[in-house]
Amino acid sequence: MTYANRIGIGGMAAALVALAPFMDEASADEKTPYAARVARDRAVVRAQANGTAHELGTVGRDRTLIVTEVRGDWAKVEVPSDIHAFISEKWVTRSGKDQGQVAGSRVNVRSAPNADSSAILTTLEKGDEVRIVGATDGWLEILAPDAVKAYVQKSVLEYEGPATSALRDEARRGAAQPTGAKPTTPAGRRVRDARAAFEEETRRPEGSRDFSRVRRQLPSDASAEDAADVATLLGELDAAEGAESDFRTKLAENEKKREELNQLYQKRMGEIEALLEDLRKPKEPEPFSAIGIFRPLGLLIGRPGTHQIVAEDGTPVFLRSATLELYTSRWYGKKIGVRGQVVEMPRWGRVIEVHEIQVLDGTTRR
Repeated sequence: MTYANRIGIGGMAAALVALAPFMDEASADEKTPYAARVARDRAVVRAQANGTAHELGTVGRDRTLIVTEVRGDWAKVEVPSDIHAFISEKWVTRSGKDQGQVAGSRVNVRSAPNADSSAILTTLEKGDEVRIVGATDGWLEILAPDAVKAYVQKSVLEYEGPATSALRDEARRGAAQPTGAKPTTPAGRRVRDARAAFEEETRRPEGSRDFSRVRRQLPSDASAEDAADVATLLGELDAAEGAESDFRTKLAENEKKREELNQLYQKRMGEIEALLEDLRKPKEPEPFSAIGIFRPLGLLIGRPGTHQIVAEDGTPVFLRSATLELYTSRWYGKKIGVRGQVVEMPRWGRVIEVHEIQVLDGTTRR
């Protein structure tokens, strides 16, 4: 081993010795299971170790919880006794006023009394015991089974000590609600679940929000204590549904305009294609204004043209042009066709302002 390596290993060992007291102190609270007390006004209990997981409920200040595992910023706890869940009434055989046994296999335990929007917290097997605390619309409200996973942010907990029998008993009994807090009723829990569903729905994109399931979760038998919360949520629901309706109306209007513009575009493209098709078609040549034997006129005084052709019927036709040089012998005596503007003049007959001459053997002059 080199001197440098010995120095490096020695330095690491010294650092570990220096940090040992702090490491022991930091790990003492992490030795699970241990008891912890809620150090805030309330702690949210969630079904998974993240801040967006389903909310199982809340526990108040000074509530003792048993931490069984630590995952980063989250503490997995034994499900508190004041966290409730729901199971379909048809799968439970009552064995007492508040006792029942599961009558089927792999029966779902849910976070709310409906099968459409609630989360599945765990499953129970035939013969499992449940503690019943209420009933609503074909569902039984029960104490959450031990199999339900529950997580709390570690930052809201204060270490109490190892999970002794006394602290476990305290955790099972629960603790007083925060000062001034009212006990949560079954209807209140439904309001809470409806509020969570409402907030979840508002996070969806506009145009795809459906608040009907939120309304279905609201209790119809709310007490005076819960009525204010129901009224508040109903007001927010009305506003959110109104905004969603307005958005969908505008979306439909925009879609209609888009369809109209698309139809107009298709129409114009059809017209352009038709014009292009016409342009691509070979055009028929313009008919000749006159056909005959080309000859000069000689003396031009008083005559309407500089040259003349004699049509096939023997009629003379006078020619003149501001654009073509007619004084050339190339056409003399040849049969030609001329195109141009025809003017009928008294005494002289037809006079053509020539813009094209074609010798009928194929030569063209413009």
